[in-house]
Amino acid sequence: MRNMKKTLTALFLILTLALPVQTFWTVDAQAEEISQMQQPVKPAKLSKKTLKLKVGQKKKLVLRHADGKVTWKSKDSSIAKVGRKGVVRAKKSGKTTIIAKFAGKKYKCKVTVISNEPAERSGEDTDSNSSSGPSRSSNSSGSSDSSSDSSKSGTVYWTPGGSVYHYSRSCPTLSRSRTIYSGTPSESGKSRGCKVCG
Repeated sequence: MRNMKKTLTALFLILTLALPVQTFWTVDAQAEEISQMQQPVKPAKLSKKTLKLKVGQKKKLVLRHADGKVTWKSKDSSIAKVGRKGVVRAKKSGKTTIIAKFAGKKYKCKVTVISNEPAERSGEDTDSNSSSGPSRSSNSSGSSDSSSDSSKSGTVYWTPGGSVYHYSRSCPTLSRSRTIYSGTPSESGKSRGCKVCG
C-alpha cells in the first residue's frame, strides 16, 4: 500500500513539472508563427517601366513579387503585342502601353517601337537624279542651240563648285557631278564656257 502511494506521488510530481515545459514550447511556437505572418510583403513591381524595341524584336516583362495569376494586355496590339507570359513583340513603329494586372492592381510599361529600315536618301540626291533624266533627253537641242559662245539665249549647264558653264549635259566633265543646274549663261554666274563641249 505504501509503495502504491509513493508511485502515485512520483507520477503526480512528474506531470506537474512537465506541464509548464510543454506550455512554454507551445507558446514559443505560436509566437514564432505570428512573427512570420507579420513580416512585410514586398509589393509587386514590373521589371521595366519603359521599353524601346525595333520592329521584329521581342522582350519579356516580369512582374516581380507577384504570387498568383498575372494577366497581360496591350493598348495597341498592332504596334506591340504581349503574350500570356509577358513576352512583348514589336509589330510596327509607334508607341503603346503594356499593362500587367495582378490582385486588382495595374502595372504599366510604356513601349516605343522604331523602324529598322534604313533612312531614305536625301532630297538633294533625288532632285539631282530626277533633273538628270529630262536633261539627257534634250542633249541634242542644248548642244545645237549653244554651238557658239556668243549665244546668250541657249541652255547651259553648270555645277555649284565649277568655274565654267557647259553647252551639253552629256559633257564628260559632268559625268561625276551629282548636282547639276541648267539655265542661261547669265544665270550660271560663270564667266566662260567649257572648252571640252564648246
